Amino acid sequence: MTSVLSPRRTSDWPAKPGSRIAATFEEVWLAVVWLAGAYGRIRAELPLPVVLLEERLEAALDLLPRGVDVRWGEWLHGGRFVTIGVACCPNRHVPLPCLAYERAAAVPTLTARSTVEAGP
Repeated sequence: MTSVLSPRRTSDWPAKPGSRIAATFEEVWLAVVWLAGAYGRIRAELPLPVVLLEERLEAALDLLPRGVDVRWGEWLHGGRFVTIGVACCPNRHVPLPCLAYERAAAVPTLTARSTVEAGP
């Protein structure tokens, strides 16, 4: 996957070149700290948060250890849209091979990425 566009599925991020990946983690709590930081960087640009950050982080702490990707999407002021996500390897829902997982000698990997795109 070499396209500069974001993949449709969060689980496809690990197949992107390493330069497109913001971070990787072997511990869930580190991925959740990254999610909180990425959200904090865009929080002032949100017209109104629909879901509280605390609820998002609680859900991430529940989902990530079970191999379920986390992806948040919000409209920002000015018609821009942001996605913040963490993909799991191995992944509970998508049976794709994960190169990072294979190289890490069976250590589960969480891949993080945040993107901001212009709206329609």
